[in-house]
Amino acid sequence: MTAPDPAMPKNCFVYGIAVDDGSGPVLRYVGKATRLKRSRWCRFKQHMWEARNLIELRKQGHKPRATKLCSGLAKAIRLGHEIFKVIIGDGFDDETAFQLERQLIEGMSPDLRWNLREGGEGFTSADAKKIWECEEHRRRMSEAGRGRTHTEEARRKLSEAAKGRTHTEEHRRKNSEAQKGRIPSAETLRKRSEAMKGRSHTEEHRRKNSEAKKGRALTEEHRRKLCEARRRRKIEPMKGRTHTEEARRKMSANSPLVRAVCTPAGVFRSVTEAAAAHGIGRDTAWKRANNQRHGWYFADEKPKAQAIAA
Repeated sequence: MTAPDPAMPKNCFVYGIAVDDGSGPVLRYVGKATRLKRSRWCRFKQHMWEARNLIELRKQGHKPRATKLCSGLAKAIRLGHEIFKVIIGDGFDDETAFQLERQLIEGMSPDLRWNLREGGEGFTSADAKKIWECEEHRRRMSEAGRGRTHTEEARRKLSEAAKGRTHTEEHRRKNSEAQKGRIPSAETLRKRSEAMKGRSHTEEHRRKNSEAKKGRALTEEHRRKLCEARRRRKIEPMKGRTHTEEARRKMSANSPLVRAVCTPAGVFRSVTEAAAAHGIGRDTAWKRANNQRHGWYFADEKPKAQAIAA
């Protein structure tokens, strides 16, 4: 276990699990967790998932090993007892959270508690930070989620849970600040492009998008910003923007000015060279080759006279 990091913010919390078997709720378990990029209820949900999974495995005839907490929760679920999740304290540092956990476990009856140890152990903020910043961990998490899709039932529940939920102004401000200055890498942009190739919205999806946007009125501030952005693009379309090396290479390869040109005086590698050799402007040289006048034509095209004869 990594030693507690005093520089870490106070993002630890202590939670409890109580069970009511009809005689009143009784605290059965106390735990400490670190809320780093996670909801504070994730730990409780993990315990419940493990208990339900244990029930299913036992129904199938398996005899898996389980902790006292997992077995106790499974039994409470099977008997129909009411289970409560409780946040006892939040906003602690590691040491304070561990101390509170030890005190609460010590005050519980040994016959009723599901904790196997006296508390004060487990992940610290430094441990959690180390895991989240590990590239190998992120790669494994990414690979584990690929190809997985939610069931229709799961989608319906997620939709119901999100309805009516709005972000506070403080939340929006923090999100805005976090996104400022972030520029996706070339590798990220390439992956996004590859992921979207061949995908198209269904007619149902398009209809829903259309319905959702109907009747939506833009604020005056929004209109003003859109107007300024369009005007700026029209006047200075490339202001603040630069072409990538790949884009420049493609533009150069597709430019008609780099095509070989045949003239009565010989063959030239580009329109620019042909124009300089004949003492005329580049635009005039390009028009001669493009329209095949005065014996000029692009080397990769047949002259009109040969085409007609053929």
